[in-house]
Amino acid sequence: MSFFRLAWCNVWRQPARSLACTLAVGMGASFYLIFTGSAAAFLEQFERMGRLLGAELVVHRSRATSPWSATLTAGEVVQLAAVEGVRRVHPVAIGRTDVLGDHFFMVFGLDPSAAMAAGLRQLDGRLPPPGAQEVAVGTFAARRLGLAVGGTFDLMGRRLAVVGVYRTGHSLLDHGAILPLGLAQELFNLGDHVSFVLAATREGVDPSRMAEDISAIYSGLEATTTDMWVSMYGQFQLARSFLHFLAVLCLVVAMVSVSAVLQLALLARAREYAILRALGWRRATVGVVIVAEVGVFAVLGALLAPLLGETLLLAVGPLRAESAGFVAPHVNLRLIPETLLATVAASPLGALLPAWRAVRLAPARTLRLP
Repeated sequence: MSFFRLAWCNVWRQPARSLACTLAVGMGASFYLIFTGSAAAFLEQFERMGRLLGAELVVHRSRATSPWSATLTAGEVVQLAAVEGVRRVHPVAIGRTDVLGDHFFMVFGLDPSAAMAAGLRQLDGRLPPPGAQEVAVGTFAARRLGLAVGGTFDLMGRRLAVVGVYRTGHSLLDHGAILPLGLAQELFNLGDHVSFVLAATREGVDPSRMAEDISAIYSGLEATTTDMWVSMYGQFQLARSFLHFLAVLCLVVAMVSVSAVLQLALLARAREYAILRALGWRRATVGVVIVAEVGVFAVLGALLAPLLGETLLLAVGPLRAESAGFVAPHVNLRLIPETLLATVAASPLGALLPAWRAVRLAPARTLRLP
C-alpha cells in the first residue's frame, strides 16, 4: 500500500473526525474568502465611481493617505480642465459624518451630468442641481433612514429636501448621499477645495500616458487611471493588508485545530505506524503520510469554503445595511483559486506537530505498549 493511499484511507476510516477537520479548514478558508473579498469589494467602490461618471483618470494630492485627507484648490481644478486632451472634469468632495448611529455615512459632493443620471440603474425623482439645498440618497440609505422623494433629510444640522432616491449597484454609493458640490464644500468646511478630480479624456488619448503627463507637469498632484487610483492611498492599502492578515490568521487557527485533532488520532494509530516502521518504512515516509492526510483536509475544506462563506454572508445580511459597503454581499468567485492555494500552502502547519511526533515513534517501545 502506497503512503498516498494510506493517507486517503486514514481520512475516511473515521468519518466524524474527518468531517470535523474538513469543517475546521472550511471555516478558516471561508473567512479568508470573506475578508479578502470584502477588502477588494470596498476598494472597487471608489474605482467604479469614476467609471460611473465616465472618467478615465483621477487626480488627487500627491502622497494623500485617503480621499478626505488632502484637497485640491479651485485654481488647480481650472488648470486640469484646460489640459490638452482632457474632455471634461468632475470635481468631487467627499465627507464622512454620523447619521443615526452610522459613524461612516458617506456624502459625495458633485455636480452630476446627464450622462451620470443615465448611467444609474434606478432613479426615483432626480439628482440635485448645482447650488440647490437638496439631496439624493442611495437606496440602502433611504430604506434604513425611512427617506423618500418629497421628504426631508437632517444632515449635519441642515434640513435638506430629498429630491431623489438612486441605485447605482455600488454599495458605497448606495449607502450614502449625493449633494451639490458647493453644498458639500460648505457643510464640510472645504471652502473652494475638492477631495479629488475625475477627468474624462478626449477620444484617442491614452489615459495612462495622460496620467503620467499630468503628474509630471503639476508638482504636488498625482494622476492615475480609475482602476488604479485607490492603490495610491496608504490608508486603503493598510486596511487591505490588515484584512489580509486576519484572513491568513483564520487559516492558521484552522490548521492548529486540525493539528490538535490529528494528534489525538495519532495515539490510536501509534501501533500501526510502529509496525510500518518495523517493516522498513522510513521516518520521512511516515511524515509524508501525515502531510498528505492534512493536504486532503485542506483541499476538501477549500472546496467547501465558498458554500460556507455564502452561508455566513447570508446570515449577516440584515447587518450589511450598517456596514456601508465594507462587507461584500456575496463571495467573490474570482478569489476561489487564491483561497485554494492559500489553504493548501497553510496545510503543513497542521501537519507539522503530528508528523514530528509520528516520526519520533520508537517501533520496539511502541509495540511493547498494551
